Amino acid sequence: MAILLAGIVVMYVGQGPIIALGTDLVVGSPPPEKAGSAAAMSETSTELGLALGVAVLALVALRGGPPVAEPASGETAEVLGQT
Repeated sequence: MAILLAGIVVMYVGQGPIIALGTDLVVGSPPPEKAGSAAAMSETSTELGLALGVAVLALVALRGGPPVAEPASGETAEVLGQT
């Protein structure tokens, strides 16, 4: 548990400045009247990326590793020269 906690702390210490600078860049780039929309897009893309990342990691963890293609069979195997 201590190793996991230490890894999370190191990860967030490294990500914190990058996320803050990225958000500042996104919100500061458009004109002031569009800053709210830019902030919303920045937050939405951050949350979507986090959700997709967790989903992919969960899928890999549940499958026991990265997906592996099944060997071809029948006519496909002949075309590919796997017979």
